[in-house]
Amino acid sequence: MKSDWIRRLAERTGFPKISLYLPMEVRGAETQQNPIRLKNALTRARDLLEEAGVGGRTIKQLTDEAEARIEDFDFWQHQDQALAVLIDASGIDWIKLPGEVEELVLIGERFHLRPLIRIFADPGTGHLLCVTRDFARLYDLTRHDIRPVEVKGMPDGYDKFRGMSEFEGNVGFHANAAGSSARGGGASGVPQYHSLGPSPDEQAEAEFDSYLGEVARAVDRHLAGRAQPLMLAAEPRTLGHLAAKLHYREVAAEHLNVDPASKRETQLHEAAWPMLERHVDSGRAEALERLRARLGDANAEGAMRDIDAIARAAVEGRLEAVFIARGAHLWGRYDGDRHRTELLEREAPGAGDLIDFVAVSALNAGGAVYSLDGETAEEIGPVAALARY
Repeated sequence: MKSDWIRRLAERTGFPKISLYLPMEVRGAETQQNPIRLKNALTRARDLLEEAGVGGRTIKQLTDEAEARIEDFDFWQHQDQALAVLIDASGIDWIKLPGEVEELVLIGERFHLRPLIRIFADPGTGHLLCVTRDFARLYDLTRHDIRPVEVKGMPDGYDKFRGMSEFEGNVGFHANAAGSSARGGGASGVPQYHSLGPSPDEQAEAEFDSYLGEVARAVDRHLAGRAQPLMLAAEPRTLGHLAAKLHYREVAAEHLNVDPASKRETQLHEAAWPMLERHVDSGRAEALERLRARLGDANAEGAMRDIDAIARAAVEGRLEAVFIARGAHLWGRYDGDRHRTELLEREAPGAGDLIDFVAVSALNAGGAVYSLDGETAEEIGPVAALARY
């Protein structure tokens, strides 16, 4: 899961951490702007590091590898909508982002991860299970992209499953010697058979049914404990058998009656996401409704807009859901001893975006992080939260 990967990035603490977020051009002559954006971002990062008192040798060690990538023409021709570059003493993470980002250059004790959370770990995620005789594949879907995921124990196609499995009664028919002619046949010269088990067609059907059952069991194990909707893509006959074998509680009511092998991944995404989105957004809508109701009731508890209260609840692992206005920042520090925040006018060494701090803390504690925009963001404010208790 992407959220697990983001949590590992959050665990890498210690100054300095460099976080660069760069919009990318994906076609034509405009792609020449991509390395220029990185060059300018690195210049800004060096200035910030110098202001923070970091020595020139350390700055060079941190930025040299990224600087060398500026001349890598092929790299810049194969970008997505945005690029994250996360740098510390252990190395560089280059992360292609299938979504728009605000251009940012930040240094601090931790990586700035809000854009990654919005794109990869926002609960606006669903799953698509594609099954044919030739392959079985599970995808994670967001509004922006479709990504295959590895599922432990899931067979990769019917033929491979048969090769790894043993079935009884593979030979269901035997020639009947009695009454046969010397040529080994009956009166017509055609061998006569007596059934000793299911017919070859029935046997093949039973084996394919076992294959679907194994796929379903592997997916049930992989998705155990999750709440995102699962949509299926298969030909009609396969679809019905597969749906009946899945025990995952969030199997969607709508599916794709197609041969997945005939579609590119982008086509599968285009077909599946509009249907999945209705299920995905139901959790966001329900949480937002509860937030509004509690904020509007002076006697209700568990809803917060105050950054001090939200930050403390985040540190204590009590946030069920955080609502963040896209593009909003609250620069400052959190004082864990006094359970207070100190707000600043801009980013500074030893400080950071408190909204990012809250989002990462909530994610680490299993909470949901929802990005808001437009009128909803204006109504709710830069950040609000629902507490578990």
